Amino acid sequence: ITSKGYYTFVVTYEGNDYYLESNTDADEETKLNLTNVEVVGRLADITANATNTTLGNTSIRVNLTDDESKNPLADADIIITLPNGSNVTGKTGSDGLVDIPVDLPVGVNDLIITYPGNDTYNSTNTTIRVFVEQRPSRTTAQVINNTIGNVTLNVTVTDNETGVPVKTGAVLVKVDDEIVGLGYLKNGNATIITDIQEIREYDFVVEFIGNKNYTE
Repeated sequence: ITSKGYYTFVVTYEGNDYYLESNTDADEETKLNLTNVEVVGRLADITANATNTTLGNTSIRVNLTDDESKNPLADADIIITLPNGSNVTGKTGSDGLVDIPVDLPVGVNDLIITYPGNDTYNSTNTTIRVFVEQRPSRTTAQVINNTIGNVTLNVTVTDNETGVPVKTGAVLVKVDDEIVGLGYLKNGNATIITDIQEIREYDFVVEFIGNKNYTE
């Protein structure tokens, strides 16, 4: 028997040279004990962990095994319930493993990982907490006007890995740790006019202070 459910059993003795055939239907009490016997499902063990926790690249690895034998459970449906209530699904391979990408915001996220069960195995679930990290940024700048009273820098901030422009955020221009200009990104770019009023050479430090999704 490989499926859960209710079964009625009949046990038959086929007899031999000395004894006649008999079965359990002949005894009412035994027959009753073998009627509608519930066969319960096997227990499954589910574990999960985040294999990447960067925003936009978060993935959850799920491992599903038989709780007793520890053999992997292949071709099993896995459901991940996200904090917003939506579900992401996957199916285990022959090794009982599956990697499922999830779209999560920066910060702490609690995920419910569920195996719904099948004819042989009971359903089971586990909850994991994932801290999603901001993506790294890259800042470049150049002076586009060096006239006193109108010293201007053009600043570009992009995703350090993909090169995609960082749409929003504040940018500081400093000289000797003092702020001489402030601007705000628009689609990855900011033009900042400084308050420099003295003619001399300057070493500028340009800082993107980060936003919800990107590091400084």
